[in-house]
Order: sequence, then structure tokens, then C-alpha cells
Amino acid sequence: MADPLAPAPIPEWIHKRDGRLVPFDTDRISRSLFAATEALGRPDAFLARELTDSILHFLHAEFDVAVPTTAQLAELIAKVVRELGQPALAHAFAEGAARKEAEGKPTTISAAASGEPTCGVAHDAPRWVQAGERGQHLVQRAGEAALRDYSLRAVFTRDLVAAHRGGLLTLFGLETPFELDSMVLGPAAHGLRLSEALENARRLAGRAVVLDGPELAVTEAASAGIDPLAEFARGLELGLRLTGLRAVVPLNRATTPAWANELAAGPLFPDSSRGGADHDRTRWAERLLEALNRIDRACIQWSLDERDFHPDQRARLHRVAEVALHASDFTFVFDRPRKPGALGDGLERGHSAVLARVALHLPALVEELGRRPMQPPLDPPAYLEKLVSLARLALSAGMQKRDFLRRHGQNLPALTRSFFLDRARLVVVPAGLERVVQRFTGESLYVSRTALGLARQIVQRLQEILRVDGRSVLLDAVVDPCLSLQDDEAANAVFPAVQATVEALRAGLRAAGALHAVSERGIVLLPRTAAATVEQLATWLRFTWERTEVDRLRISAEKTDELPAPQPRLFHEYETP
Repeated sequence: MADPLAPAPIPEWIHKRDGRLVPFDTDRISRSLFAATEALGRPDAFLARELTDSILHFLHAEFDVAVPTTAQLAELIAKVVRELGQPALAHAFAEGAARKEAEGKPTTISAAASGEPTCGVAHDAPRWVQAGERGQHLVQRAGEAALRDYSLRAVFTRDLVAAHRGGLLTLFGLETPFELDSMVLGPAAHGLRLSEALENARRLAGRAVVLDGPELAVTEAASAGIDPLAEFARGLELGLRLTGLRAVVPLNRATTPAWANELAAGPLFPDSSRGGADHDRTRWAERLLEALNRIDRACIQWSLDERDFHPDQRARLHRVAEVALHASDFTFVFDRPRKPGALGDGLERGHSAVLARVALHLPALVEELGRRPMQPPLDPPAYLEKLVSLARLALSAGMQKRDFLRRHGQNLPALTRSFFLDRARLVVVPAGLERVVQRFTGESLYVSRTALGLARQIVQRLQEILRVDGRSVLLDAVVDPCLSLQDDEAANAVFPAVQATVEALRAGLRAAGALHAVSERGIVLLPRTAAATVEQLATWLRFTWERTEVDRLRISAEKTDELPAPQPRLFHEYETP
């Protein structure tokens, strides 16, 4: 059997019925097959994508010419679909293709024509009012509902919308169709009032911004005789409240951002490593930590490396841990050698924008395959093969969001300048990994090498297909696993009650580190109850640094699952930071 990860040798161009030569788009095959499943009354986005992947492997062998015609392609599609055991679907596709040829134009079904509601505002408004929403908050809720509906009609195609509504995947950022998901503020932002910089950033980013190197900015201002702490905190709080953005504030980074090295090449910052010349920067990082930790919608990311665990730094580590225990949103980032160091979900220095985020619901794929008639028993190798099609659905979502922004970005030159949009990443989050592993092995990935090995294979499979296929469409796509240790049912069932807290969390951190080593990034949600004291948290941080490969560790007060899934029970262990 051909490896589905290997790029299929597909044509680059195709002749349309009117003689035009256009680029060959594999997603059009998937959308046409999805329309055929709609005609049969059984919309199935995953089946359409799966059949498309099979068709692409037959494409090169079937055509004797380098540039086929749409008629030849339609004939091949019907033939392959029929031979793969879908005669009714092949017939529906052939009828649709014949109808297109007769009419001379594609037949599409809009959301309104298909009988689906075009907006949930009118339906949901009474419920919002009863829940206590009033005034500006009600207006905001109504606007978000309208924008979600617009995104599902204008940004993404019907097959992806069906997969989203069916719980196979989740398309994040529907409330912000004209913006990127998140970005790192450039050096120009540090020369503006922070509230103004956030206002400008809101035109490009819909969810979050990263303020990289804030201690450098305030240090520079302090050297000019200004005490900038209060103004910085006030500007950040005001800007976040007015824009609705979430700010990620990295502190204590071992290296400075490139813009700081360029602007501060003099005596203040002679090199990019922490040392005696960086004493002021370290001091300002701690002062910023105290000033910002209670600001709503501000997430502090405190970086740790080997120097932070030196005995001489014990008191400092405890001071940071005490702030983390009382902060509303706090994440530790482990700056390990030869790793770039995260600035946020998918953001790093050198990768300053996230195009979109997509969650893949792995247990939903198991249920989807189990509902098929005459389906042989599903085993791990078969599931890994099916993951390829699921990953390609996520990749299609990223491509469609990018194409939409390109079409509507003429009024935002900053979005298209210097290939900013083209370099933006797609972040894919595998949700429900622990449940899938238990389904196949009967064991928890916390205690079983077999189960953990399967989890690593799943993450690696997703990473490989996103990397290979993403490269072919010039889209940088990465996997960002999230494992929550908050009230984990599997861990509590495996370990005795006396050892549940310590042993389960150690095993969970080791397992998360193994996954992060494969994906090169990821986050673990550590329950605040597991680190009730400063000493306990410091112990967990040292254990995570010395015994695991965990990338990020977030202190979690409670579950904050933001997945709008129709079947929440499938995603009990997934939380979005």
C-alpha cells in the first residue's frame, strides 16, 4: 500500500470545460464529493476527504497527459469512488457533474438555501437577556453571533462547516473573520503608548498579542529618567479592556528579541545572554511581574532555564512561585537548549503570527468510523492511516482562512507587507488523545509504555502530514498538544487514593514531556490544588525541568474548556490556554 504521507504526483494544471487553464486544486474534489453526500441526504465531510486522498493516488497512473481536463477528472472520480464501495455516491457525483456541464456553471448550496439558520442572534437574544446580559454586553454577544455565522458562510466551505458542526473538528476564531488569530507586537509598538499599540494590533489580531521584551522597554524608559511601571500597567489594562484582546507577557527570557539587540547595541545590552549587564533587566522583570499579575486578560509567561534552579536563585524562584499561585493566568516556559522557546500558542521568535487554530477531536473520528456499515474492527494502524485525512481537513481550513484574508486584506497593507500573512502559522490541537489511547490499549498513557507509544505515534503522524502537505501549499502548520491534569479521571482510576496526587501528576508530566518532545511544543495544565504552597510549586517546577521535556506549564485554577462541541464528554481532558 502506498504511504499516504508521500506527496501524490498530481497535475499542476487542469483544463476547464470552457478551455481555460487553471491551477489544479485538490480541495475542489473533496468539496464536490461532499456535495454528492449532501445530495444523498448524508453529509459526510470526512468521507469526502478520505475518498479524495484515495483518488489522488490513482490520478498520476490514470492520465497519459500532463494536463487533464475536468471531464477526464470527473470520470476518474466516479470510477474510483465506485470501486471503493460507494456506488450510490459515485452515481450522485456523476449526476452532479453532468448537471454542471449542462448548465455550464457549478451548482452550490448556500446556508440559507439549505434550510440552516443564517444567524442565531434573534433566536439566542431572549436567552442572553434572561441570563443577565444588558447594554453593551448584549450588543457584543449579538455581534459575535453574527460574525460566527458570517465566518461559517463566507470563510469556510460547506464540508468544513459540516465537520465543525458535527464535532469532528473545531474552527476557532469565528468571531474574528478578518483578523489573524494572534501575533507578536513589533518594536514600533514599544515606541507608542501601549493602549494605542494594542488598538493598532486589534486590526490584525483577533484573539491575542504577545508583548515580547517588555522589561527591555521599561528599562530603556527608566534610563531616560522616567518611571514607566504604572503607565505600562495602566496602558495594558485599558488597551485590553477596550480591544477585548488577550495579552501574553513573556518575562525573564534568557535572550533578548532581535529588535532590542538592534536598538540597544551600545553599553546597556552588550550581548543577548543574561549576565552582569542584564541586572537592570532582571530587576525590572520582577517589578513587572508584581505589577501585571492581577490584570484581567493578561497572561504572564515566566521563562525558566538552568540558572533559575541554581541554589543561589532559590529565594527568587520562590518569589515567582508565590505570584504564580495568586495570579489569574500564569504560565511557566522552560527554555531548553536548542529549542526556540514559546511566546504563546504556536508563536516563537521568528514565527510572529498565527493564522488560525483548529482542534481535531480524535475520539469523534473513532465514533465516525464505527458508524460505517461493514466497517472492519478498527485497530491502531488503521486509525493512524485515517488520521491523514483528518489532518488534511485542518490544513484546508488554514488555506481557506488565508485565501479569505488575501481577498479582503487590501485595506490592511500591514497584513500583506513583507509576506506577513504568508508566514503566519496554522496551529492544530489534538483533543481527546488520552481517551483514544485508552480505547485502543485499555491502558492510560500515564502508566503504560504501550499506551504512551501509541499517543506519540498519533502526535507524530499529525505532525508529519501537516509538515509535508503544508510545505506543498506554503503553509507552516504545527501540532500543539494540550494535556490537562485537572481532575483527570484516568489518573485517579489508575493510582491508589493515597498516591493519586503525587504519582499521577508525576506520570502525567512525564507523559506530556514525551509528547512535547515529538511535537517540539505543547502545554500542560497543572491544577492549582496540586501546588497549594510555594514550596510544592517550586518542587514541581524543578521536577518538570530535570525529569521531563515539557515545553510549557500553566497553573490552572479550574477548567476553561472553550470547545463549542456538541458532545462535550468527548473532550473532557482538553482545555485551551
